[in-house]
Amino acid sequence: MGIQWTDGYSALVEIFLEVNGQKFNVERVGKDSITMRDPCDCQPNTRATLVIRVDDWEKRSEICLTNGLGCDTHGPVPFT
Repeated sequence: MGIQWTDGYSALVEIFLEVNGQKFNVERVGKDSITMRDPCDCQPNTRATLVIRVDDWEKRSEICLTNGLGCDTHGPVPFT
């Protein structure tokens, strides 16, 4: 459950990418792109799992990083 404050409620939110058994934090998710928080080096067409957790709810989506990721990648990265 999230955090109860005197003036409301704050959900615990976690978004990350699972790639080859490793977990990398994601900063932002768009309709067909992600922006990474952690550096992640992946070849084009790498399969990954995008995980979004809000409190006790979790959604997992299998995605393909069509252009891959480089350790120096900044900004939105497309996926299918």
